[in-house]
Amino acid sequence: MAIAREHQCKGCGLLVQPGYPRCPRCTMPLPENRKRSETVAGATALGQESQTSLWIGIGALVLVIAVVAYAAMGDDKRPAPAASEIAEEDDETEEFESPTVAPPSESGEVGITIDEMPESESEQRSQALARFEQGLRESRLWSTVSAQGNTLNLVSGTCSDEGMRPTIGRFSSALSDVGFSKIRCVEKHGALVFEQGL
Repeated sequence: MAIAREHQCKGCGLLVQPGYPRCPRCTMPLPENRKRSETVAGATALGQESQTSLWIGIGALVLVIAVVAYAAMGDDKRPAPAASEIAEEDDETEEFESPTVAPPSESGEVGITIDEMPESESEQRSQALARFEQGLRESRLWSTVSAQGNTLNLVSGTCSDEGMRPTIGRFSSALSDVGFSKIRCVEKHGALVFEQGL
């Protein structure tokens, strides 16, 4: 069995048992014991630093998980559209579906392809107006077309254009077939440019 060696104090010569960092008599530091205590203190400091780093890493990981979870929950909180809103959008889409317009023929008239025959006079008028508006657009005669009884009103900056009357002439029979008898072309500021029968 190894016997612990006593250390002699350099200040007073007292023999001191191992484990004392200082002499009990003169309180002078003992060299060997001092090294041991410094080593223990250094190990403790290293242990504290590693624990601090560990806690910082855990905190950062928890923060990242919280941000990802919040982002995922944010997508789930968006309200789904109500069934009534979806039905209304479908109804509006059906109301404003325009008929399929065929390319102009050799005579220059614009045709239209109708999948089903119109069921009422109002549908026939709507389709005739759609064809007429399409013909005006293709001739670059930008106009707003509206119906007032048996009169068609055109509001346009191109009423005086030389192509306006021939374009109206191409569609006059189709428009008169659905009950229109007169057409008026008014400039955007309200001045009447011309009025003619169909």
